[in-house]
Amino acid sequence: MVSFKTLMSHTTTLKHTEDDQASRQRALNLTESFIVQAPAGSGKTTLLVQRFLTLLQHAKSPEDILAITFTNKAANEMRVRIISALKAAALPSPTGGELGWGDQNLSTTLSLAKKALEHSQALNWHLLENPNQLRIQTIDAFCAYLTKQLPHLSDCGPQSEITDLPQFLYEEAVEKTLLQLEENTTWSSDIAHLLLHLDNNFNKLRDLIIALLSKRDQWLAYLHFENDEVRLRNQLEKNLAQVVTDHLVYLNTLVTQDHMWELCDLAEFAAENRRLTDSAKPSNEASPSPRGEEDASFEGNVLTTWRNIAHLLLTQDGEWRKKLDVRMGFPPVKNAATAEDASRFVSYKTRALNMLSILEDQDAFRLALSNLWLLPNPCYTETEWQTLRALFSVLKISVAELRILFQNQSKIDFIENMHTAMTALGLDDSPTNTALTLDDQIKHILVDEFQDISHTQFQLIELLIRGWSPQDGRTLFFVGDPMQSIYRFRNAEVSLFIRTWMVGINTLPLTPLTLTSNFRSSQKIVDWHNTYFKKIFPEINNLSEAAVPFSASIARVAKQGVQPEIFAFCDETDTEQAKQVVALILNERFNHPENKIAILVRARDHLKPIIPLLKDANIPYQAIDIDPLFEKQVILDLVSLTSALIDPANRLAWLAILRAPWCGLTLSDLTLLTENTPDNILYEQLNCTEVIQSLSLAGQERIARTLPILKSALKNRAREALRSWIENTWIALGGPASLTNEADLEDANAYFTLLAKFNNAGESFSIKQLLARLKKLFATPKHHESAVQLMTIHSAKGLEFDTVILPYLERKGALDDHALLLWMTYLANDDDKALLLAPIKKTGFETEKIYSYILNQQKIKFNHEKNRLFYVATTRAKHHLYLLCNITQNAAGVPIIQSDSFLKKLWPLIEKDIPIKTTCPTIDHIAPAKEPQLMRLSEAWQHPLSNTRLPPIALHDQSGGFKLKDPTPQLLGIFLHQMLQAFSIRHTPWWQEQSEHAQKQYIHHHLMQLGLPTSTLPSSVLSAHQMIRNILQDTRANWILKAHTEAQSEWAISINLKNEIKNLVIDRTFIDETGCRWIIDYKTTTFDEENLESALIAAGKKHTKQMQGYKTAIQLFDSRPIRLGLYFPTVPAWHEIIA
Repeated sequence: MVSFKTLMSHTTTLKHTEDDQASRQRALNLTESFIVQAPAGSGKTTLLVQRFLTLLQHAKSPEDILAITFTNKAANEMRVRIISALKAAALPSPTGGELGWGDQNLSTTLSLAKKALEHSQALNWHLLENPNQLRIQTIDAFCAYLTKQLPHLSDCGPQSEITDLPQFLYEEAVEKTLLQLEENTTWSSDIAHLLLHLDNNFNKLRDLIIALLSKRDQWLAYLHFENDEVRLRNQLEKNLAQVVTDHLVYLNTLVTQDHMWELCDLAEFAAENRRLTDSAKPSNEASPSPRGEEDASFEGNVLTTWRNIAHLLLTQDGEWRKKLDVRMGFPPVKNAATAEDASRFVSYKTRALNMLSILEDQDAFRLALSNLWLLPNPCYTETEWQTLRALFSVLKISVAELRILFQNQSKIDFIENMHTAMTALGLDDSPTNTALTLDDQIKHILVDEFQDISHTQFQLIELLIRGWSPQDGRTLFFVGDPMQSIYRFRNAEVSLFIRTWMVGINTLPLTPLTLTSNFRSSQKIVDWHNTYFKKIFPEINNLSEAAVPFSASIARVAKQGVQPEIFAFCDETDTEQAKQVVALILNERFNHPENKIAILVRARDHLKPIIPLLKDANIPYQAIDIDPLFEKQVILDLVSLTSALIDPANRLAWLAILRAPWCGLTLSDLTLLTENTPDNILYEQLNCTEVIQSLSLAGQERIARTLPILKSALKNRAREALRSWIENTWIALGGPASLTNEADLEDANAYFTLLAKFNNAGESFSIKQLLARLKKLFATPKHHESAVQLMTIHSAKGLEFDTVILPYLERKGALDDHALLLWMTYLANDDDKALLLAPIKKTGFETEKIYSYILNQQKIKFNHEKNRLFYVATTRAKHHLYLLCNITQNAAGVPIIQSDSFLKKLWPLIEKDIPIKTTCPTIDHIAPAKEPQLMRLSEAWQHPLSNTRLPPIALHDQSGGFKLKDPTPQLLGIFLHQMLQAFSIRHTPWWQEQSEHAQKQYIHHHLMQLGLPTSTLPSSVLSAHQMIRNILQDTRANWILKAHTEAQSEWAISINLKNEIKNLVIDRTFIDETGCRWIIDYKTTTFDEENLESALIAAGKKHTKQMQGYKTAIQLFDSRPIRLGLYFPTVPAWHEIIA
């Protein structure tokens, strides 16, 4: 076993002595398991594909091989490449172009694919005909598969679906928990303690616990490992003590024994003089900690000695001292009482300065000394512990409430999906049948992007292979690049890659391999990376800090390329930097029109100064996940329309839709509508004749056109599918006509698709949920072959571009440093994992040392990842790389660089060679900015189509009916109801005058709006078309639908029956020639023609009570005779009910 100390101080980077080609060849050896470091551009996916194809040559079944990725994109790419290789190998003379992707080892890939195909044919796998046998899955999909294998172990039931918006479930669970404050439960006092700790800020406590629930996979296991409070506290404090001990041991490894004795003697001398002279005390950052007795009792004089050494050698900023005086414990000679003392003063000061000279290049030792002041207390204060104990209690209840919600709503999140999958595999010492089955099935596991694995995902892999042993023929193949680990916000832990590289996984050793070839970037770009990132990255691996050293690459691209360029400006407004970006793009497009250009940024809002200039310069661009859909005007208008129709009392929403382009009231007209009636419902104002007549003539015309449409929509509220209801209303208002480009139309369609999801998923709808989902969506990118790509660096990972522009290197990222609970897994010197926990500080008090220590460790990891993110960004470039930054200077002209910016470590390496500019070259291509135009339809605008909307079908009283389980017949029935209503209102010529093709297109459109499954659409369109033809040829149908006295379709009435309000909707009613009222209900049931008569009688008996209810309701206000009938349009057939 390799100890943590070995890992901590290991000075070699993740490299291997074998050359690149030998490593690639060895990776195909199926007798070994491997972990491969594959830097940017090294052909990682090609190697994975080759390994997979090699495994296929020897597998007994394709299911023996499991390939795991972390994104759908990566899984799809691997699957496509493997299938493409197999298809190409099946050709008589493959050229490689059939692959559809570049392959640096084309002949090897085709050869392996050919052998795999031959093996497939020999065993009758038929891989080309049935590629679904290939087990290439995301880890979430694999977990979902495991969950389904053992549903009774899941607390959520077998039908649970993974929700993409669990935030509402978190909120509800936390609110249910906190509302138990006054219910006298055993945890009510814990809730009260936390509220008091946060100054009774309920919302803050609620939000902080919600944030913790979204990360519970990281801490939940720790909350259950010990229920005895005393033992739990002892263990946690033992872990804290271990942190301090390990740091002292680490310090001892950084200096020689001789230097150590010298430093102890010097520090003792200086400390004694400080005490004797009672000089000024050192600051909090560079003086012994005020923890008093706790420090004295912990590690005795060792910690005190080291802190004295730190005070001797370091300034308050943690830098080496340049001089020594009485404040550091070195009194002047004049203060000496004797000549001997004077000689001693001079000797000690000379020795101390000499030691500083010796140590000035020992940066690791300097950092370790400065970190002495950041070490945690080895014991919790009583306040800390009581807060921590209360947190444990409340978090457990919150998790329990969340799981109840999961069960009740048949929904889970990705964390619960993982937890349930691990439950399905069983504990280490008691595997389930599912685990045993998988152990027998899976012989080889490949994991892509292994640097992005989380602790929980790593545990899942450990469970899958717990029965494996070396030399049993089963293999692992992990591929990744720790230099590209940039997903800590998704719980990725790069230290797991480092640890696995060093010691393997479980009892399985993995052979480490490093690829060094770069097939992407030109020589000069690769050289630039090798020069600068070697200095930007840390020198050694450090598991506890998630630090990864740089691994150099060798360019395999023939072109030398162009040296990367850096532009530094002194411009607080960012304008000049944005202009320089546009100038670079114009120059690139002129000199290299075929090149793909990308602007990559750390955060989306960094593009705000650039996008307007791109528009002004008429440069086409594609914003990938950049423009939030919610910020688009067309979406804001649609949200207002939806809000207004759902809640007619929503004054703000009604103001917005009246101002929207399809109505377009002027501000003066809106003022007249609202100024004297601030508390009135705006919709009621619109129905007031006097109010409308007070508007301008143009405003009256606009209201006259739009109000009937809105009235009709309100009458049909909750009577049709949500998407159909809003979309049809928007179309009728003229929404599409108010748009200026196709992208807006695509954005609107994305909104309607989102509305449809609420119906299709059976989810309850609320504006709050709609807005939450909208915030996760982005505007449709504009399609243009030569468009400049705009995206975040995270979105660009895995992509490559001819030219990459990185602006705003000086800007910093966001770090959440106010969590209610901080935790970390500390890897101790004895190779054990130690848990550290700390609660947030009490409001109004200083942050405790333990919390500060963990937070500082997180900031260290954050900064290391920031440097890796910078590396990912620059390695996307193939031929040209441009970097831009703004430099802020102090009064003395010294640059001030943000500590967590890309520029922090780069600037000291380049500042002597990069002049700071104040302006950029003039750009002649930029057109003057256009004033935004108010878009609205004219008051005389009329819809070009008069029959674009079917009248919606109302909801019927369900007390006497039944529900069909198959949605297709039910949706067809709804559509036929709509058509019957349309025929009764518009009569039949409007339909019969259309061509058969137009009729079917019409049916297709409306069935799709109802949410009919795509797979059944073609056959359903044919069925519906035939049904309509039968109806129009049916004499009884023509009688029902023709114009009658007092005819009503979908007649909604409300009546008071036995002091209960009943809302009823009658499909069709009218007065016939004899003065009798008919009440007719449409039924979409189908019958066998051979038993039609008996089926109609049975249906009549079944619905007699329902129809009698309609009759009773009508008789309350109509004394005329009433007759009842059922019409079955799908047959068609008729049955009169005698009641």
